[in-house]
Order: sequence, then structure tokens, then C-alpha cells
Amino acid sequence: MTVDAERLERAIAGFDAFNGADPNTETSEGEEHPKELLYAKRMTGWLDKLAPDASDALRLAVRCQHIGRWSIRRDEYPEGVKGYYQWRGALAEFQVRGERRPGRVGVWVERPGKPPRPDGSPAEDKIAAIGVRLRRWVSFHGVSVNVDPDLSHYAG
Repeated sequence: MTVDAERLERAIAGFDAFNGADPNTETSEGEEHPKELLYAKRMTGWLDKLAPDASDALRLAVRCQHIGRWSIRRDEYPEGVKGYYQWRGALAEFQVRGERRPGRVGVWVERPGKPPRPDGSPAEDKIAAIGVRLRRWVSFHGVSVNVDPDLSHYAG
């Protein structure tokens, strides 16, 4: 269920352009492709089969889940949980520090380039959230990833 098809296409094109720079390749149907770009397209294909009416947020999350993954290679770290956490720590080089906020849902980042909030605290944006709900013994869950959202339609 696409809210703004043109905007969704631009975001996906941006992810694809970035992953198109992956120096690692994989052969598919006799042609070489950047590995993470091919992975993103395969995952989108699976999403289309499993949930053809998926939300834009889910489509973006699926398409960008391995964005730039080649830049910090997992195989350069030890096998196992310890190596995994070392690898994840290296991702901090991107200088994005997500934090939880007491009493609020989601992952938040401070935005020093924006003016402070009315109470003087630093500006911040929610970049992701995971939701879980139970109703009549059925679980509902979802993932939201905010990629430079345009919130002007909420201006009133």
C-alpha cells in the first residue's frame, strides 16, 4: 500500500545507487551484479510475493537492510558472538548513535545541526521503532525506519 509512489521510488533508487557501488559481486542468471544490490532486489522480490500490500516503511526497510554492508566487512572480525559485537561496534564509525528515551518509543538521535527544542534540550529525531501488540492470542509486529521523512503534511 504505497502512500507516495514517486517518493518511494526515489528512496529506493537512492539505496540502489549506494549499494550499486559494492565492489563485491555475485553472478545471477549469467550476469555479475553488485552483491548487496542483488540481495536488496531479491529481498524486495520475496516481500512482493509474501506481502504484496506491504507498507512503504516495510518496503524501505527490506530494501536497505544491508545498505553499505561491504564497507565494514564482517569476515574481518572473529567468528561467533564476540566477533559479531566487535563488528557492530565498528559500525559506530558512521557516527550515528541511536539511544532510547525513558517513557518514549523508538530509537532517537540528537541533531546538533538543528535548533534546540523549546525547553532548551538538543533537537532530536526518531529514526526507528519496533512495535509488538497482542490481541486475542494473536501477535502483531512491525518495524519502522525513518529515512529523512517529510512531515510537512502534518503542519496543519
